Formats: sequence, structure tokens, C-alpha cells
Amino acid sequence: MERAGGCGYSIEGNLQISEEEGGGEELDNLEGLANLISIGGDLLIFENGELTNLEGLNDLTRVEGNLSIHDNDALVSMDGLSDLTRVEGDMSIFSNGLLISMDGLFNLISVGGDMSIEYHPRLDSFEDLTSFTSVEGSLSIAFNRSLVSMEGIEKLTSVGGDMNIGNNALLTDLDGLIGLTSVGQNLSIHSNDELDDLNGLANLTSIGQNLSIYSNDELGNLDGLFNLVSIGSNLNIYSNDKLSSLAGLSSLTTIGEGLFIVENGNLPSQAARTLAAGVDAGTVSISDNKD
Repeated sequence: MERAGGCGYSIEGNLQISEEEGGGEELDNLEGLANLISIGGDLLIFENGELTNLEGLNDLTRVEGNLSIHDNDALVSMDGLSDLTRVEGDMSIFSNGLLISMDGLFNLISVGGDMSIEYHPRLDSFEDLTSFTSVEGSLSIAFNRSLVSMEGIEKLTSVGGDMNIGNNALLTDLDGLIGLTSVGQNLSIHSNDELDDLNGLANLTSIGQNLSIYSNDELGNLDGLFNLVSIGSNLNIYSNDKLSSLAGLSSLTTIGEGLFIVENGNLPSQAARTLAAGVDAGTVSISDNKD
């Protein structure tokens, strides 16, 4: 790649960076993109076996289309995206086998579409996402088996679409989500084997559609949801083996459609019935709990 001029410049269309596009040549740096400040279309960075960081994109402030970073086997951080503040479309970061952090994204404020961070066996932290405030579409954080906490995204206040937190094997808490106040559509928290509390959701007040909490083996209570007032559609709580209390839902007054609390082996059925009696809900299904 050659430097395109000494001053800042923009690309009106898409930019695709991969060894495949380079005729199979191994790409180990992006220095040829210095002074690039914006991309009018999509930025795709994928299947680069030698690329360890994104240095060279340091002047990039905005991507008008989608940003996708995936299957870069040597990539360890996002260093090089330090000036990026906004992605107008979707932002997907997935299947980068050595990625350990989001370092480099400390000026990212918002994503206009969906955002996903998935399938990273070594990712353990979001600590550099310190300016991040909103996702206008959906947010998925899933299949990151070394991720232990959400610390670093405390400024995130809203997700416009769905929010999925699932299959993060070592995730113990959601404390980094303390700034989150609303989820526009569905919130799913599932299959996080070590998750033992939801205290990071203490400022969440509304969910536009469904709240689903299931298959979290260590989750003992829902105390972090004490400010949740309304759920637009269904409340689904099932297959949480250690869940013993629903007292954390004491502020919940409205469920737009149904309440389903089933197969929580340590949860007294009376706790579920008490919750159902205190909310305005349609269909109620309570079965196969402790008694």
C-alpha cells in the first residue's frame, strides 16, 4: 500500500484489507494508510495472518458504513484506532484468536447499527472502551471464554435493539454495565457458567421486549435488577440451578405479555407466585421449580 498524499484524505467507497486481496502476500502493518481520516463505505479487515495491530489507521475518525474485523490470527489489540469516534453502520469484531483486549478504541463513542464482540478465546477485558456510550442497534457479547468482567464500558447508557450476553465461560459479574438504563428490545443473559450476580444492572429501568435469564449455573439472585420497572413483552427465567430468590425484581410492575419461571431447581415456587401476584402480566407459567 502506498501513502495517498501528505495531508488527510478520505475514501468514498469501501476499503478491504486482507491477504486474499493482496494476492496472498503477508501483511504485517497498515503504515500505507497513514493520514486516512474517513471511509465513506465499509472497512473490512480480515484473514491477515501476520497483522498484530492496526497502527497506520491512527488518523481514522469515522466509518460511514460497516466495520468488520475478523479472522486475523495474530491480532492482539485494536491499537491504531485511537481516533475512531463513530461507526455509522454495524461494527463486528469476531474470531481473532489472539485478541486479548480492546486497547486502542478509547475514543469510540457510538455505533449506529449493530455491534458484536464474539468468539475470542483470549479476550479478557473491555478496559479501553472508556468513551463508549450507545449502540443504536443490537449488542452481542458472546463466546469470549476468557472474559471475566465488563469493566471498561461504564459509560454505556443505552442499547436500541437486542442485547445478548451469552456463553462467556469465565464471566463473573456485569459491573461494567452500571451506566446502562435501557434496552430497546430483548435482553438475554444466558449460559455464563460463572456469573453469580447481576449487580451491574442496577440502573436498568426498562426493557422494550423480552427479558430472558437462563442457564447461568452460579446465579443465586437477581438483586441487581431492583430498579427495573417495566418489560414490554415476556419475562423468561429458567434453568438457573442456584437461583433462590426473585426479590431483586421488587420494583417490577408491568410485563406486557407473559411471565415464565420454570426449571429453577433451587427457587421456591412461592417466590415466583409472589412476583406474579405483584405485576400486571398476561400469561403466567410457573413450574418445575423447588416445590
